[in-house]
Amino acid sequence: MITQDTTEKDSLVERSSIISIIDSMKFIVNFFKPDFSYFYKTHTNWGNDVYDTVLTGLECGYSIFNNFVRDIIIQQNKKNDTSPSNDNSPKSKAPVNVQQFPNDSPKTPYLHNH
Repeated sequence: MITQDTTEKDSLVERSSIISIIDSMKFIVNFFKPDFSYFYKTHTNWGNDVYDTVLTGLECGYSIFNNFVRDIIIQQNKKNDTSPSNDNSPKSKAPVNVQQFPNDSPKTPYLHNH
């Protein structure tokens, strides 16, 4: 029959072995920590720089494309406003207004005729 003393001794031996394993793992982690820290900081900074560069380029490209499309639409509307009609007098349309999508970011305008 197993007594309570034997169970407690086994439990203490188990705990001490777990603690020694954890202590040895702490040593290994502390040994490599400076290298991991340097590696992490270096690659995080590099990744952030790449992200900032790419984001700036994409925003610039989007802005140029958006302005290009807006200019084309405005040119087409100007051509339509001055096109000859049956009574030979130019008719003017309402101006083109830039509005925002209701649930989109403010950087995504679309053109809307009134």
